[in-house]
Amino acid sequence: EFGPRDVANLLWALATMEVKADRELVDALRKRATTTAGEFTPRQVSDLMWALAKLGGICDAGLAHAMTWRAAATVDQFGPQDIAGLLWALATMGRKLKADVAQAILRRAVETVEDFTGKQVSSLMWALAKLGVQVEEVLVDGMCRRAVATARDYAPEDITKLLWALATIDAAVGGEVVRVMVRRAGETAAAFDPPTIAALQ
Repeated sequence: EFGPRDVANLLWALATMEVKADRELVDALRKRATTTAGEFTPRQVSDLMWALAKLGGICDAGLAHAMTWRAAATVDQFGPQDIAGLLWALATMGRKLKADVAQAILRRAVETVEDFTGKQVSSLMWALAKLGVQVEEVLVDGMCRRAVATARDYAPEDITKLLWALATIDAAVGGEVVRVMVRRAGETAAAFDPPTIAALQ
């Protein structure tokens, strides 16, 4: 029988290769993931949910609940990639987080902030804005500092996601992160496409 690693890896591979997966196969894997949710590692939770979001958001309420419950149970083992991937997936699929689960995950984000990459910072902040999660100042400050430190890694999409998120959550941020992101936008201007430019306006 398929275990959590098999389910997560297969769906992740299908999503990464942009394969149009057979619906019966995906449904069977989703059911298997729901019944074995208590065995998933943080990375498997994140990879599974990311894959389902990339495959068109085919995640029922039961599976979303099981995976967020598993995330809360294993939150102390979550790393930045797991946090950003899970929240991006939930936001992309329009799945809400219970307040206590969200706060547990965000506490872990604060604890691991120095390990976040630029893309993970922008994905996390975008997801929080989309989910409408109450974000504490300590998290915003930490992520803004990390964004400044990793600014050279930011692509146009990352810049727009971060600035949109900060504006959407109405964060009281210092001017440094905005100045740094605007400067980075100027450095990567040739790579901006029309939708990305429109998002900045």
